Formats: sequence, structure tokens, C-alpha cells
Amino acid sequence: MRPVWGLETPVSEPPEQVTPPPVANGDARCHWCGYSLHGLAANGNCPECGRTYDVQTSRRLAPWPSPLVMVVRLGWPVLGLALAVAGLNMGQNQQEIWALPSLMVGYACLVALPINSYFQVRSMLKRHLPEAKRTQGSIATLRALGTAVCVLAAIIFILPAIALGACLVMLTGMEF
Repeated sequence: MRPVWGLETPVSEPPEQVTPPPVANGDARCHWCGYSLHGLAANGNCPECGRTYDVQTSRRLAPWPSPLVMVVRLGWPVLGLALAVAGLNMGQNQQEIWALPSLMVGYACLVALPINSYFQVRSMLKRHLPEAKRTQGSIATLRALGTAVCVLAAIIFILPAIALGACLVMLTGMEF
């Protein structure tokens, strides 16, 4: 108490500011089941599956990319194949100089198509799909199938290209 104009009056202390616990933002989801954690505490247990989450794990899942982004990420080898076919047509009609580069680009894009698709889809699934959905059921089966297709593509396309390159080196007599 302190005196004011000769009178003793109590001076009240300002109320303490109570800060609420941090709340998960609108994009936060359980990394295991995908449940939206919007409005819940930043650290805790998921109400859906009961697993613990924190700020880092709740931000791990991102919203799905736009269709345009998916087309760009998955479609560039197809565009390369189309350009290679156009180059081959140009080589037949005008100059033969376009034939060999077009064949090389076409072959590279043919090899890149399954491999790029595999890695892009794998990356998108990891960033945008909860672990429980990603590692079980039909998606896990499709992931295994994608791995098999990529291994087959490597065997069918890459190994013959290496063998052809080795033959060309032997025929030209180049030494390394």
C-alpha cells in the first residue's frame, strides 16, 4: 500500500498475462493418420490414432500440389519425347543433322520417364500422405510395382546404352 494525498489506498497490481499454449496451425496434420490438428495444442496426442505429435511432425505433411505442378513434375519426359519425334520428322524432311540428337534425346527421355515418375510420386507420397496410408494396402503394392518397373527400365534401357557406348569406344579406338 502506498499513500495517496495523505490517505492509504491499496494499489492493485496489473493482472498477469496468461499466455495460452501454442496451437497447431491450419495445415498441421498427424503424420501417422492425417487427422487435422487445427486448433489443438502444438504438442500432444492425436485424438484420432492416439500417437504423439509435436510441432515438427505436425508440419511434415503438406497439402497436395496443384495439378499444374504435378503435370510439370511428371510430364517433362513426355515433352522431351514429343520434341525428339519432331526432330526426327525434321531430319527426314530437311536435314539429316537432326536425326542423331533427336534419337539421343528420345532415348534419354524414354529412360527418364519411368525413373522420374517413380521418384516424383515417391516424393509426393512422402510429403502429402500419412504414413499409415503410404505403407499399407494398395498404395504400398503400387510402390512395390513402381520399384519393379524402374529396375526393369534400368535393365532394358540403361545397360544396352552402356554396352553400345563401350562398343563405339572399342570401334573408334579411343583410350581413356
